[in-house]
Amino acid sequence: MKFLIPVLLAVLLVNCKRPFPKATKVEKPVAKPASAPKVAPPNYIKLIDVYVPLKFDTLQVFSSSNLDSIGYKYRGVQLDSTNAKVLGSNWQNIENYYANFKFDIDEYKVGLITRVPSMYESSSITLFIYDKNKKTLIEKLELAENWGDAGAVFEKRSWLFRDSKGRLKCLLHQSYYYDPKVNDEDASTAVDENNDYLINLQHSVTDTVDRNAKVLFNKMKRLR
Repeated sequence: MKFLIPVLLAVLLVNCKRPFPKATKVEKPVAKPASAPKVAPPNYIKLIDVYVPLKFDTLQVFSSSNLDSIGYKYRGVQLDSTNAKVLGSNWQNIENYYANFKFDIDEYKVGLITRVPSMYESSSITLFIYDKNKKTLIEKLELAENWGDAGAVFEKRSWLFRDSKGRLKCLLHQSYYYDPKVNDEDASTAVDENNDYLINLQHSVTDTVDRNAKVLFNKMKRLR
């Protein structure tokens, strides 16, 4: 027993000299940010397949006051929401896009004639241009429209045709009439405007060849 006490004291002294264990900080698990849902790229091929192939020498494009008539050439086929979004439609009017015709503008570009929402209804006939190399829609041009309201009447119609060199062009005629006397008997003279534009679609919808294409319009309107 005499020898046991010194041994126990020695063990206690050794343990006292050992550093007191420091408390370790518990790291809270960091939540990983939720990954953003993957957005599928626009499926242009699926969209283009809905359109009816069309070949023409001269094509007249016009709107109508009876858009749902079976006999109306540009009545079209209603696009589902997926295809409508590819055209850049907004959610408010997503159910009002109608595919009509597709045709080659040249070896790189495809034209898609589509009836889209306008001021009051889907009365705007618009040409969307798809670039095969860029694999995206690059431009759009309103070809036809028709509406009237409170003394105002607006009409736009166009003719698509190829010139002697095979280049696709668009003759666009736009008329606007407004009689202010409908709303005010003391109003001034009515407004009556007519404008004609010749656009080279081989280059860009902004490439206006001749803004005053009256001679060509007088020739084309006989085709009505």
